[in-house]
Amino acid sequence: PGSLVLSFVLGRNGQLIGTPEVNSPNGTLVIQAGEVSLEAVTPFPPFPPESTAKRVRFHVAVDYHRPGR
Repeated sequence: PGSLVLSFVLGRNGQLIGTPEVNSPNGTLVIQAGEVSLEAVTPFPPFPPESTAKRVRFHVAVDYHRPGR
């Protein structure tokens, strides 16, 4: 169990731009879990055609909990 914050930038095509930042007060294992999770869902869907944004920065807070605890 633990918590972390993912900070990353997506381009119009749903690809990551640059290197994501993963921070956690719970140590390396939680940080690595966040990195692996982000890699597993990349690429994201592209932006909708009506969007004028070229890129969007996200800051996502995540709490990990083991099932049944």
